[in-house]
Amino acid sequence: EAYAQKMIDEYIELGIPPEDVWPQSFRPEDVIYWVNNTDYGVQGVALDESHLTDGDYREWHQMLVDNGVKIVAPALWMLVTSDATTSELGILPSDYASSAQEHGLDIIAWTLERS
Repeated sequence: EAYAQKMIDEYIELGIPPEDVWPQSFRPEDVIYWVNNTDYGVQGVALDESHLTDGDYREWHQMLVDNGVKIVAPALWMLVTSDATTSELGILPSDYASSAQEHGLDIIAWTLERS
């Protein structure tokens, strides 16, 4: 929590308003801290590099929502799947993307270079 608060304190000291900040962390505890303890948590982003299985990421998405997190950020490859038999282009939303949407989470994808 000390690191999470220190980061926000630096934005406050610099006079940067919360609406201009999208604090991000791979540690959901940090994002939940920002949501529950700072004005900067409204746009807190839970970065996801976990490679969880179907049931696990559904539980993770629910845990984020239960704690007030509104945005998840997985790697781009986690958001799509292919199936040439059901889509004209063969590209479909992944189960992960569908779960995030079903849980009401906004999605910000990493760049291709990161994934």
